[in-house]
Amino acid sequence: MGMLPSPPRQLSIVKAVKEEDQLLHSVKEENVDDHPDASSYPSVDLEAEDSDASMEVEEEQPYEARLNVEEEEAKGREAVRLVSDPVTKFNKFDELLTQVQLYSEFILEKVLEGYSNYSSAYNATLTEEEMWAKEQAELVPLVSGGMLRPYQIEGVKWLMSLWCNGLNGILADQMSLGNTIQTIGFLAHLKGNGLHGPYMIIAPVLTLSNWVDEISRLVPSMACLIYYGDKLARSEIRRKLMPKTGGPDFPIIVTSYEMAMSDAKILAQYRWKYIVFDEVTEKQVP
Repeated sequence: MGMLPSPPRQLSIVKAVKEEDQLLHSVKEENVDDHPDASSYPSVDLEAEDSDASMEVEEEQPYEARLNVEEEEAKGREAVRLVSDPVTKFNKFDELLTQVQLYSEFILEKVLEGYSNYSSAYNATLTEEEMWAKEQAELVPLVSGGMLRPYQIEGVKWLMSLWCNGLNGILADQMSLGNTIQTIGFLAHLKGNGLHGPYMIIAPVLTLSNWVDEISRLVPSMACLIYYGDKLARSEIRRKLMPKTGGPDFPIIVTSYEMAMSDAKILAQYRWKYIVFDEVTEKQVP
């Protein structure tokens, strides 16, 4: 008999590869068996640990700090109750009225002190008319076009006392008693003491010419002009007669409420020393 032929070389290689795969598979199974299953590890509750930590922090917080917080909350509740309490509101209002009364007495005292500053005008050798004329000459030397009545001089003094104390005021004398004259006298006093302004008078349209006439009559040396007209005319007035730098030659500006509101942004660029509002009503000043 002849010998059988040997198996082809390719079959030997395939067999060797299969044996190697089986060996690797058995090694992997051994490695898996060596490590325990993940489910066998003990579980950890992270939320529970966080909760325990926060409780420990709260327990460590000082007792005094918590007590202070509670006291502050109690004070806040009490403050809210007092604000809404009618009795508390009345007491606050009564306290405010008392403060106003005390301050009014303080202003009156200052006014009386202002009167004493002009005591040199009272001289026993002079008649009453001569005394008032002398006091006017000392108080408002720029007023040369007429004589102020005694109560008008007192009105000027009152406005001066407000000015010296940094206060505004309402000159509410009855009509025909010379509110315009007193105001002009006060502005003349400021001008005569080196406070050149600028000053502005805002009044109803129908009274603008009257203001200018009275200023020109009582204080001829004090320039004034009416700020009125269309947009171009007002622009020309500002350019020619109202320098931003001010100065002693800056005129007293007399204008209407409509013009003041229309040019509010432009007029606000000037550093006004004093502004007079004549016959103010809600309709004129919204």
